[in-house]
Amino acid sequence: MVSLWFDKGTLLVKGEVGTPYGKWDPRVSGYRIKALHYRDVLSYLKESKIVYEDFVQQLPPREPIKSEIKLRSYQKKALNKWKKAKNRGVLVLPTAAGKTYIALEAINLLKTQTLIVVPTLDLIDQWRTRIKECLDAESGAVGGGQNAIRMITVAKDTVNHAIEGLDNNDRKKLTLARATEDVVDNFQYEITSYLADLSTKELSDTLSVELPVLLHTVNDLERVGDHGVNIAELAERKIEQKIVFSDAAQAEEAKLKNEINLMFDNISEALSNNNIKSAHKAMV
Repeated sequence: MVSLWFDKGTLLVKGEVGTPYGKWDPRVSGYRIKALHYRDVLSYLKESKIVYEDFVQQLPPREPIKSEIKLRSYQKKALNKWKKAKNRGVLVLPTAAGKTYIALEAINLLKTQTLIVVPTLDLIDQWRTRIKECLDAESGAVGGGQNAIRMITVAKDTVNHAIEGLDNNDRKKLTLARATEDVVDNFQYEITSYLADLSTKELSDTLSVELPVLLHTVNDLERVGDHGVNIAELAERKIEQKIVFSDAAQAEEAKLKNEINLMFDNISEALSNNNIKSAHKAMV
């Protein structure tokens, strides 16, 4: 059986059959292919009637998005042409024609995780603002001094989904909490593997000190995800046994959630910008 995997920014094809797009990689006993050829590889396998399993798109959970975009007629026309081209192509319109809004509506239609690459720092801020305004979703950023620490964000999401499920007897939120905790586990594996590999190399004195701290941080965040699952388990018991929280209990729960989110925000700020004050706030 042929199988497709995503590995370190590339595709891996394992099995008895290769494709015209890759080269044999003896380190993994498979063909390594540039990720941009993903659709071409799928087409080749289908046309060749080769049975395969696709493990490439094991994507992390996506936040719910809700579009508030109202496209103009020429924008709708451009979007429809893109859809007819099987969701591929280059959008060419004059400056200030609203290409960003067309792209945001495309994201809304596909309902999938999206990578946006821009050439300037101003555009990073512009895109993040538009995503929040038009799709009511938060977005991470890497570049210009920004590096959203996704493991912290996902661990935070795990706990928040679990608490919301507990508060509202919402099984969908509890399922989402478990799914995001799986992503936290994947982050732990990938990051610790990288740090372990890094530890075998010659490091500066500063990095030698920081490395074990980062390892402890990653493992602590994984445990936070586990606690989110523990809350989800309690919430399921509450639903099954039809337990009702008093007003005082609900108020305490809301206060706890706010304190947890504040702690996460301080931790993220501390790690992103080496902010000592935020680190101290997180421990108070």
